[in-house]
Amino acid sequence: MKNTRGKQKILLVDGDGERRRQMTEVLQSVFHVIPAFDGEMAVDVLHSRQDFAAIVLQCRLFDFSGFDVMGFLHTNRSLVGIPVIAMGGAEDELKALSLGAVAFVQQPKEPYLISYQIQNLVGLVWSDRDCDMLTGVLQWEPFLQKCRDILEQSERERRPEQWAMVFLNVDRFKVFNDLFGRTMGDQLLRNLAARLIVMKGVHCVGRVGGDRFVLLCRMEELELGRFRQLGPELMRRLHLKYGLHICCGIYEIDDLTIPVGEICDRAQIAQETISGRSDQSVVLYDEELRRSLRWEQEVVSQMYEALEQGQFQAYLQPIFSLSGNAPVSAEALVRWIHPGRGVIPPNQFIPIFERNGFITRLDQYIWEKVFQYLAEFKAEGYPDLTITANMSRLDIYNTDVCNQLTSLAKKYDVSPSAFRIEVTESAYMDDPQQLLDMTKQLNAAGFAVLIDDFGSGYSSLNMLMDMPVSTLKLDMSLVRSVGSDERANCVVNSILRMAKWLEMGVVAEGVETQAQIDYLRAIGCDRVQGYYFSRPIPKWEFLRLLENYRDTSVREKPPVFDRSADTGEVWGAVTAYDRMMRGRMDAAALYEQSGDMAEVLCVNDSYYRLMESSPELLFRSSQLATGRIALCFYRRWTPPPRPESGRNWWFGDIWTWTARKV
Repeated sequence: MKNTRGKQKILLVDGDGERRRQMTEVLQSVFHVIPAFDGEMAVDVLHSRQDFAAIVLQCRLFDFSGFDVMGFLHTNRSLVGIPVIAMGGAEDELKALSLGAVAFVQQPKEPYLISYQIQNLVGLVWSDRDCDMLTGVLQWEPFLQKCRDILEQSERERRPEQWAMVFLNVDRFKVFNDLFGRTMGDQLLRNLAARLIVMKGVHCVGRVGGDRFVLLCRMEELELGRFRQLGPELMRRLHLKYGLHICCGIYEIDDLTIPVGEICDRAQIAQETISGRSDQSVVLYDEELRRSLRWEQEVVSQMYEALEQGQFQAYLQPIFSLSGNAPVSAEALVRWIHPGRGVIPPNQFIPIFERNGFITRLDQYIWEKVFQYLAEFKAEGYPDLTITANMSRLDIYNTDVCNQLTSLAKKYDVSPSAFRIEVTESAYMDDPQQLLDMTKQLNAAGFAVLIDDFGSGYSSLNMLMDMPVSTLKLDMSLVRSVGSDERANCVVNSILRMAKWLEMGVVAEGVETQAQIDYLRAIGCDRVQGYYFSRPIPKWEFLRLLENYRDTSVREKPPVFDRSADTGEVWGAVTAYDRMMRGRMDAAALYEQSGDMAEVLCVNDSYYRLMESSPELLFRSSQLATGRIALCFYRRWTPPPRPESGRNWWFGDIWTWTARKV
């Protein structure tokens, strides 16, 4: 028996028994060889031990091929670092290298010749083990060690040098790979690494993984403009027409005793602030980022204690009906009432909680608060009041959410229909099927689901077709310009009509001006939320608001005409005339007419009074009509007084014409 103590181990996987025997005989003089005759056996061996210097792998095996083994290696983190030397025919080389093989030995050749070739390749791999195989720069751990050595030496010798760490990556590198292929992507990374190595001021380059690189540089020698030119230079070199964006975060090292890993983290934090922004390529880690990092650490250190002490409060922002001019619902919004800092706005802690996962704990806490409120409002004589609460993107992966909410409804004796759930469009973009399944569960249990921030940048028509939601909440970015900008009017108008056809309600968020109210009312949007009516307020203040409107009825009479809205030059002229008449204009309505059908597009307040109707009822339902545009103008006429009646009589003029729809 040969002595194998101290030898490097290699796994030899080959289905040809004679060739495997001959290769093992030659390789045993240098390595401790573990043979395997197929892919399944190789995987079994790798499950039990991972201390191999290399895996020599025949591509063409039986059912479980060498390619399958390489796929297995990619899914097992403990095996990723083992180099693979693939063997096969010329037609196998490209696939083997694309799957991560560090070298390829072409067959057929004599087994003894292949064995000596493998010896040389393994020796070459391990002689430069610290370097990244693809780019030739240092791997992550060797890079950290070299940086430690350089900075410690600089500290010992007290050199007046200003060092900086640069964290760099290629924006949307996956898109580049999809467009040009993985081979071209690897070529891009090799060219990028070569450019970084020779840049002035750069002393050490490492590859973190994928398209991410780190550089230790002398700050005074660094030419920041060179980083901005990297993308265009690489595209010229590769003869490609593509807007490659490379973004860099730079941290100037002001304390050489800080751990190198933490220094890299700070450079990465800076880089992440411009990731995806094509207008900026270089950013420095500055005092603002430093404060942001300190604040995040402070928030994380206090969040559990704050939850236990009840520092998080559910404020309520009323949702008003324009028909009844009264609150009919509310949205629960979290506020952090800090004992030392006062009220902390959500945008200062919610993003942090979403990153560290604490948001799911906070959501569950707020949900229970809302059920408590609903029980209290029910006892105060408001059994029909509804409150919506937010569900974060992480909550959709909690398969027990529906059971949790059902249990809370039973605990507080509250109807599930009173508790409504808001999910954002971005949650649908993350995992459409998961959100769809959860929405169906919630609907079956009696909970209505709303889409929050609709139109904020992720709007998907597929979402509207698939999701069984009851209401769309128009994002304030859409509502901000309605009534004053015709394009915004058209967009909001179209969403409102689409929601009506899908039998969804609409709530306009962020309403702040009378002009917005007037336009939303004219196009049939009855539910609004915003500072025009109320900011988010504590529970006791919301209850006092309800008391002020206790005698206000929000019941509307049956509609006389139906349908949603559009607007254009015609209605603009009518409203301009109304302003000129200082609001004393008679009733007017703009219709779209086709055969026996007529669809109301816009009306003024006098028309609502004439028809004894409201936005919600007037625009609720009808069949879509297309074709001619009609303007109905109703004039008030007072006939000579009669003993039996002194009422006004109405007669109408209808003007029709063919018009281009807005």
